[in-house]
Amino acid sequence: MRGSEIGESPKTALILFLVLGGCQQEQGGSPHSLFSHPQLEATQRVIHLDPIPFGESREAFYTLTNTSDKSIFIRRVGPTGCSCASVPEIIFDSRPPVGEVVRIDPSGCRVEMMPGEEARIRLILDTSRYREPISRSHGSVPVWTEGYEGALLLEWGADIWTPFWLEPWSLQLGSIGAMENAGGSVSIVGHDTEDFDVLVPPSMHGWKLTKTKVRREGANLYMIQIEAPDELPLGPLHQEFVLHSDLQGAPPIRFWVQGLVEPNLSWSPRRILLLPGRGRSSAELIVHNRNPEIPLRLSPPSLEGIPQDSLVMNLGEYRGNRKHGIQIHWEGPPPAEDVEGWILVETGMEDFPSLRVPILVIAPRENQP
Repeated sequence: MRGSEIGESPKTALILFLVLGGCQQEQGGSPHSLFSHPQLEATQRVIHLDPIPFGESREAFYTLTNTSDKSIFIRRVGPTGCSCASVPEIIFDSRPPVGEVVRIDPSGCRVEMMPGEEARIRLILDTSRYREPISRSHGSVPVWTEGYEGALLLEWGADIWTPFWLEPWSLQLGSIGAMENAGGSVSIVGHDTEDFDVLVPPSMHGWKLTKTKVRREGANLYMIQIEAPDELPLGPLHQEFVLHSDLQGAPPIRFWVQGLVEPNLSWSPRRILLLPGRGRSSAELIVHNRNPEIPLRLSPPSLEGIPQDSLVMNLGEYRGNRKHGIQIHWEGPPPAEDVEGWILVETGMEDFPSLRVPILVIAPRENQP
């Protein structure tokens, strides 16, 4: 669809009629126009932007003129109807001494245009905000003024070059071990262009990258497998990867890997809480070994600070030698007063030989139901 056709489509006109509340009568009896304003004139009401490679931004300007002999107050610009398009400011180039830039508040504003004055509204189209493949986009920007029920409707259209599409944009690994060599994959498939190649180095930021190519419905599909380095720093993980294709002028292929890097040995919960008088007499302690090179061999747990005959603890095993569960159960009647102590477990691992997990057993209160 050409830019000049956007405002002339019957379907578009019907939608705009509904959005703007239809043609309402002025006191003089003439209807409001869906696209014009009696005192505001746009040099170019419909803008067709140059083709945009996906992921890039373009800007354009609408030039408005107050053709009346009185000041006009702009009370709102927008909404644009698309998160990819924004109108951040109005520019008055002729105002002394060097012009004036007025930021636009999407919720409303009050910007004066003096008689005969010109102003430029800045439009920004950011294609990186699209979350699905797109080759063409168009929208509108209504300009509302005080004392007039209709709006001057400004329109825009753009062809967007999306040669290929990436999924997912963000690879979520969750909780991973520092030496787990965690990984995942992303896929890149042709959209506007069928034949292309993705240039993938063998490693990036210490991560190993592997490319696999297949054909799907006449287009190239690439699977990019990534694998973490031998050891990652502890804490939140947010690593950006930027790849390129062999297409001249094509946008970069950008994705992120996110997660939380934890020690090779972790456990949850970090503290055991039991309330025997409130129906919570049991709990489970999960011990997770994320180092595949070293097996996890837990010793039978013992207690410190709590009588041995008060708690029953059984050692279970999940996923081979990678994950263990310890079932904990309070035996007998609830304690007369709160009991606090520790659960001690030997791990058999040189760098983390034992666990000391706090446990609190809360006695019933006199005023509890």
